Amino acid sequence: MEEIIDIVDENDNVIGQDTKKNAHLKKLWHRAAAVLIFKDDSLSETLIQRRSKNKDREPGLLAQQGGHLISGETYLQGALRELHEEMLIGLSLPNVELSPLFRLKHTHENEFQLVYKLVYSGPFNIDKEEVEEYVWVKVDELLKDIKAHPEKYTQTCKFIFSEYQQRCPKPSPEKSRKRDEDDDDGEDEEEMGEDEDC
Repeated sequence: MEEIIDIVDENDNVIGQDTKKNAHLKKLWHRAAAVLIFKDDSLSETLIQRRSKNKDREPGLLAQQGGHLISGETYLQGALRELHEEMLIGLSLPNVELSPLFRLKHTHENEFQLVYKLVYSGPFNIDKEEVEEYVWVKVDELLKDIKAHPEKYTQTCKFIFSEYQQRCPKPSPEKSRKRDEDDDDGEDEEEMGEDEDC
């Protein structure tokens, strides 16, 4: 039986339910969540998966973790469920948190998406029906490869990392040193909003 998802209006308010297939066929607005997994706090390496060749949409392409929200789920609940279904079969996350990075409004799929950050180096146990393989990639190299070979990546993956590059630029050495100096002075860091936890 196909999963039922929430259908929303253009302001992300729930207005009904339908199947995922119908949502795409009818171009109905719906919800999804994505998780960018980073190897450590440097955020220099991220985990990229290759979608199973058995997937109905974009089989065999490279992507981030995530998927559609089931009806009634919050964005966080959906992100955690997708993470476990794809990458953590039979495993539990240790004491780590998913931090919201930013929200997206995909016009190519009529989809609202909340993108989360997870700092976690493993272990992983993938579902071969969902994920064929995964690999750690330097973020800088990934961004270059997406630009050079866009056909290798899902539309959503390209959109997310394009936004990530714009919204979460790598700090310069000068800014990093200044931030460290401010921390040493005991000054409070600026409190960032829900969509800006880069």
